[in-house]
Amino acid sequence: MAALLVVGYECYVTPRATVRMGARKNAVSRREVLDGSSVTKQFYDPDGFRSSLPPGWSPALVLALGSAAASVGGSRRSKLFDEMRELDGGAKNQGKPHLPMVTLSPGRAPGQVAVEITALASAPETIDYIWATDADTGEIFEGRKFLPKESPSLVFIVPHGRRIVPSVHGTSDGVWEGEAVVAEA
Repeated sequence: MAALLVVGYECYVTPRATVRMGARKNAVSRREVLDGSSVTKQFYDPDGFRSSLPPGWSPALVLALGSAAASVGGSRRSKLFDEMRELDGGAKNQGKPHLPMVTLSPGRAPGQVAVEITALASAPETIDYIWATDADTGEIFEGRKFLPKESPSLVFIVPHGRRIVPSVHGTSDGVWEGEAVVAEA
């Protein structure tokens, strides 16, 4: 006879190849697992997984901590996009040419296009920002900052037919903006 423990149930396999399940203490039903109420039930149960947490931990506190953590990531992204907007507001295409090169290929799903933006820089200059702007709205929707040792390449997915304006920023020659490209692959 073999025993197997699976999410609150003990399964016994008998020689006739039937499976019998017996409920244990604090067991949850299949329906509770599927609709998510088992998590709530265990959270409020004094003997559930919350038993080792400090007093006062509640779903509201967990939600507040989660939203605070999410806003930190969002604020970093918005700070990066603010930096790119500042760069984009100045003079463009001056100094040595660093035109962004755009490569389009089919995306993973129908109606999607994978876009790769790269730019070359000769030493000692490096490319420190690459971003993509929507040609119709002027909104920056994708971008990245690079360390001096990194190879500058930005890859992202867009819907078929979206018009993109690629831009790069070199450390000594400023912003170079490419021609608008329609995402078709």
